[in-house]
Amino acid sequence: MEPLPPSALDAERHILAVSVAQGTPLPSGLLPSYFFEPKHQDIASAITGLLDEGITPDELTVSERLRTLGSNVEAFAISELGTAGAFIQPNPAWADAVIKTFNLRKLAEQARAVLQVVGEPGADPDAILLAQDQLARSLQVRKGQPKETSQAFNFRTMVDADKETDPSCVLGNRFLCRGGSCLLVSQTGAGKSALVTHAALSLALAPGHDFFGIRSRKGPLTSVIIQSENDEMDVAESIQGTLDGMGIPRGSQLVDQLADRVFYYREAVKTGEAFGLLLRELVTRHKADCVWIDPILGFAGVDLSDQEAASHFLRHIIQPVLQDTGVILFSVHHTTKPAKDKSSSLADLAYAGSGSAELANWHRAVMVLTKDPTAEGMEEQPFYTLRIPKRGGRAGLKDDQGNYTSSIPLRHAREQGRIAWERRSQSQVVSQTTVSSPAKGSPRRFSA
Repeated sequence: MEPLPPSALDAERHILAVSVAQGTPLPSGLLPSYFFEPKHQDIASAITGLLDEGITPDELTVSERLRTLGSNVEAFAISELGTAGAFIQPNPAWADAVIKTFNLRKLAEQARAVLQVVGEPGADPDAILLAQDQLARSLQVRKGQPKETSQAFNFRTMVDADKETDPSCVLGNRFLCRGGSCLLVSQTGAGKSALVTHAALSLALAPGHDFFGIRSRKGPLTSVIIQSENDEMDVAESIQGTLDGMGIPRGSQLVDQLADRVFYYREAVKTGEAFGLLLRELVTRHKADCVWIDPILGFAGVDLSDQEAASHFLRHIIQPVLQDTGVILFSVHHTTKPAKDKSSSLADLAYAGSGSAELANWHRAVMVLTKDPTAEGMEEQPFYTLRIPKRGGRAGLKDDQGNYTSSIPLRHAREQGRIAWERRSQSQVVSQTTVSSPAKGSPRRFSA
């Protein structure tokens, strides 16, 4: 029988009891996610949320907030906390105990992830050590020994900088640079995975090819694609359809080049910290310029509509990998359900993805693929528009007249049964409506 994870349940109860009874915040540096007991996490989240809104936490306000959040914490549990906490003096040792046991659980979680990774073909010890070092640094922060993460910029250097020769620029006019990120949003079933294949294959053959006008400034780029929904034949169909659309024969030498630059993995188990470890290991193994995760919901392991949870996943698990390796991240994501008011500005589309606004805020760029409406009485066409509401002016896209634009018209392949994307004429563009809904959740490599 597997032993229970380390926890400090008495300390958790004491901390919450004092907070509810005396209307005080949680101890400094203590986050709701550090609590072990799920109902304690819910109560801690309610307390934190109330204080952020300027509301004093007490038995009544915490109970009401939990009901609003749909928590199944019973009202008597709050009542017991309040009664007990009225006569307790806060003790700093409680917070230390909660943080200590949280760190122990994280270490155990990573140890299990390392055991999984080391048994895989091509496992890279250096990448695993880097991930362990990252965890060690984060544990130091939780113990109150913060690591310096701020980067100082030199004013004189910035005055003299030449953006045309910026060595960190990879795509477009500083559209995406080393360590950057882009959120690719579309409705379910639109063909996002095939669009990822088109992008990865096109950028791997730069400068002769580009991604519908988005050009590489660094020559051919290596991509790692980690996805959780498609099997090997699904991927094969999109590769074959894209090659046919690009006019590249199956026996061409270009296919050999692609096999050395585009790597597919299916991962349907790892999430959170374990996924961060896998991400670092694969990026390091292949010296990737770009990494595509499809869909981001399948790997977060948390509710991305919760801003705190989304921030932790993006800023503390994913961001260090981008900073340390310089890889550019493309996160594939699903839209929310269509709004009743179908009018929306280009800027509004940046927030079309389901979940917290943190997703659009954290990613450096946002692309949104939307289906074009069909005029009444006309047969529905597989017409779409790819818009870039965030940093689109830097992408380098041009319309049919050669003018810079932030959107391009696309369509599914004209040939029946071929899974691929094509650019279509500007004259076929119709006025745009809105978008649609959410997603699903070992690694197996499929080489292109």
